[in-house]
Amino acid sequence: MNNRMHRRPVALAGVMLALLMLLPTSAFADTPLTHSGVRGVHGLIDSGEDPGATCHYNSSFQLTKVVVRAPIVYARNTGAGTQHGTVGWRFRVQWSSGLGFSNVKTTSIVKATASDSRPAGFTRRSVSFTDAPEIVYRVRVDMYWYDSHGKQIGKATHAPDWYGWVSTSDGSGIDESHSCGPDIDV
Repeated sequence: MNNRMHRRPVALAGVMLALLMLLPTSAFADTPLTHSGVRGVHGLIDSGEDPGATCHYNSSFQLTKVVVRAPIVYARNTGAGTQHGTVGWRFRVQWSSGLGFSNVKTTSIVKATASDSRPAGFTRRSVSFTDAPEIVYRVRVDMYWYDSHGKQIGKATHAPDWYGWVSTSDGSGIDESHSCGPDIDV
C-alpha cells in the first residue's frame, strides 16, 4: 500500500492532538450539524468552563447581547508540504416562539488566511438586541473554505453545546443548562 495514504490520517490526528494540548481547559464539544464540499479541520471551543456562546441580559433578564467565540478553522490539507487558503466564519442567532427556529441576527462573513498546520486568527464577535422578546434563542456557527479565486468550496455548520450568561442585575456566571435557550430541533 502507498505510504502517502497512511500519512494523511496520522498527520490530521497529530494536528488535532496538538490543538487540544494547546487548549488544556477547552475542548471541541460542539455539535456538528451540516457539512458540504471540501473542508479542513474545524470546530468550536466549547465547554462548561469556556462556553461557545455567552448571552448578556439586563436587570429585567431581557437579552441584550450574544457573544460567540471564534471557531478553530484550518485550511484544507491537499498534499505534501504546507497548504494555505482562505477560510471564513459567521454566526446566526435564531429564535423560536414554539413553531420552529428562524434567524433573527446574522453577522457578516469574516475571512482570513489559514494553513493546514495553523488555524485562521479569528476573534470573538457579538450582536446586540433592543427589546428582545423572552423566547428561546440558540446560536449556529457557519465556517467556510474558499478556492484561490474566492469561490466557496466548502461549508460546515456547528452548534455550541454550552452557553454562558452575564446579567447586569447579579454579576455573571455560567449556566450549564443553555441559558440562551435549549436546542429543541436542528
